[in-house]
Amino acid sequence: MDDKERVPKQEVGKASRFLGFLLTLSASVGTFGFFAIQGVLLARILGPSGRGVFAACVVFPQALLWVGLLGASELFAGFAAEGKSPSPLRRSAVLYGLTAGIISTICCIILDVFTIPAEIMSALPLAILCACTMPFQQIRLSVLAVDHGNRNLARYNKSRLIAAAAFPT
Repeated sequence: MDDKERVPKQEVGKASRFLGFLLTLSASVGTFGFFAIQGVLLARILGPSGRGVFAACVVFPQALLWVGLLGASELFAGFAAEGKSPSPLRRSAVLYGLTAGIISTICCIILDVFTIPAEIMSALPLAILCACTMPFQQIRLSVLAVDHGNRNLARYNKSRLIAAAAFPT
C-alpha cells in the first residue's frame, strides 16, 4: 500500500475534539428528531389499523437488520481504526453488506410468508418490498462503520442524517 492511501493519524486539539463531539451529538439528536417526525406522520396517515399492517411489514427487516450483519460492522470499524487504506475496506464492506443483505432478505421473506396473519395477507407484497431493502441498509451500515473507524465523522454524521431524513422528506 502506498503512502497516499494510508489514513493519516489525526492530531487534533481539545477545541477540535469538542467541536466534533458537538457535531456528532447534534447528528444523533437530529436523527432522533427525524425518527420522531416519521412516527407522527405514520400515525396520522395510517390510523390504527394501518399501523398494524405497517408493523407486520417492517417487523422482520427491523429485527434482522443488525442481527444479519453478525457483528461485522464492529470489525470494519476496528480495521479502519488501525489506519488501513479505506478504499479496499469500503469495497469489502459493500460486498459483505450485499451478501448479508441478500441472506437477510431471504430470511425475512420466509418469515413473512409463514407468520403474516391471514386477515392481512394482502400486505404480503409490501412486506416483501420492505424485506428487499435489506441489502441496501446493510451495505450502508457496513460502509458507515468504515467511516466511523476512520474517524471521518463529517461523512459519518451526514450519512446518518440523510438516512434518517429520507422517509419524512
